[in-house]
Amino acid sequence: MIAHDKCLHFMVGVALFAVFHLVSVPVGLAVVLVAAIGKEIYDWFNKDKHTPDLMDAVWTVAGGAVGLLCWIRL
Repeated sequence: MIAHDKCLHFMVGVALFAVFHLVSVPVGLAVVLVAAIGKEIYDWFNKDKHTPDLMDAVWTVAGGAVGLLCWIRL
């Protein structure tokens, strides 16, 4: 079973790619990567309220990758 937090990161990755691929596919992928890494950097500097976790970034990027695979199949 996948943790609820990881599922949310995955869905955000899919959603970000779905929206920003309308500009272009590279923009969609870049936004997913920047959001995933940026969120964990933000968490790192705000440890009193957030917990940085590399796997959160991995799940976000995985969601973007699934979005890309769906786009390729269309």
